[in-house]
Amino acid sequence: MPLSDTAIKKALPTDKPYTLTDGGGLYLLVMPAGGKLWRWSYRYEKKERLMALGKYPDVPLAVARARHAEGRRLLATGVDPMEERKAQKNAEKAAVENSFQTVANRWLEHWQNSVTPRHMAYVKRRMEADILPCLGPRPAAEIEAPEIVAMVKAIEARGARDIAKRALETAGQVFRYAIAHGYCRRNPAAEIRPSDVLKATRKINYARIESQGTSEFAQGHRGLPRETHYAVRAEVDGADICAYDRIDRGEMGGNRHRKRSLEYSSRAHEDADAPYHSAGKADP
Repeated sequence: MPLSDTAIKKALPTDKPYTLTDGGGLYLLVMPAGGKLWRWSYRYEKKERLMALGKYPDVPLAVARARHAEGRRLLATGVDPMEERKAQKNAEKAAVENSFQTVANRWLEHWQNSVTPRHMAYVKRRMEADILPCLGPRPAAEIEAPEIVAMVKAIEARGARDIAKRALETAGQVFRYAIAHGYCRRNPAAEIRPSDVLKATRKINYARIESQGTSEFAQGHRGLPRETHYAVRAEVDGADICAYDRIDRGEMGGNRHRKRSLEYSSRAHEDADAPYHSAGKADP
């Protein structure tokens, strides 16, 4: 006779375990301590198997019957329900371990010693704010280019085109690490060029001073903001060089020229990931 919710609720524990059958091998095991456990007894390849289906009342009668019916369907196709459930759990575990967020964290740990702490903090902050909310839970091997495009365009939509471009570059670095360590086989970010998804912007060349006028500029900046960035154009060995520096106002209202250790280079804009461009070393 099939079970009912009333019969289950009235089942009281005894000094020994006993069962209440529902049919088709499904039964409720009542334990001496009061626990009520769903079990399904079946045969697979001539061997007796016993599958746990949950605990009552967390798993009510209707849910237990649904799980039992699904198991019987798999068994009819020649699949062992217990092995299928184990395979699903392993797949879910692998998906978590190989998620983009997990791989990204491992990449950051691997990469952090090759950059300054300031740059590391900046990239990590941008990763947490812009990339992981979109791609984090997804298995790295299953992410496709349209998902990355959607992430990049969402960043651009708030007026942060440069950050969107850097997010695409950072995602590409994570995928390269993932390929090297066997988490995925391809880099979908490498299939996208910023110009394919981001709107073009018009470059504006701002005013500059020649290197001979730097001292005069530093002496007359009392009305400028507390921190002012400026560029200096100079000619070194016939090459047109552009270097960067900044001016700070003193804490007591006085003016001072905060010098930095500059390494003049024609690649002054190479450090595109820094919060502001600099051809020199970071401030101490």
